[in-house]
Amino acid sequence: MRVRRLGEADAEAAAALVRETFGAMHRETGMDSPSRRIDAAGVRAKLAEGAGFGAEAGGALLGVAFTRPSRDVPGALYLGPVATDADARGRGVARTLVEAALDEARANGAPAVTLDTWTGEAGPRGYFARLGFAEHAREGRVVTMLRPV
Repeated sequence: MRVRRLGEADAEAAAALVRETFGAMHRETGMDSPSRRIDAAGVRAKLAEGAGFGAEAGGALLGVAFTRPSRDVPGALYLGPVATDADARGRGVARTLVEAALDEARANGAPAVTLDTWTGEAGPRGYFARLGFAEHAREGRVVTMLRPV
């Protein structure tokens, strides 16, 4: 598996992967996210605002992640969404993409990476906690997590 920066040519495939991932989470948890409705224009907007990373193997896009400057924590980088193809889960794809985001933060002198997730057993909060993220703030069911770099 290799990680590379996403470009505009990846917008449709990245959008489809994000929609599939967040649509499945919505069906499983009832939590809604604008990510389940993202289109290629939305991906291009994310790329213009920050960076996108794609994990691929054998020419197939296995997962994507996007970063941008945090709107809540000065100087930090925000990570999201992170999406992994259902058939590639459990193979380290998301972990590899999170590491790419942490590398991006270090390269840009950001002190931390933040992300949003939600409360509840079905949410990915526990997964991100295992990667070193800790709860930073909470608003309703939305939890902002932070990891120093």
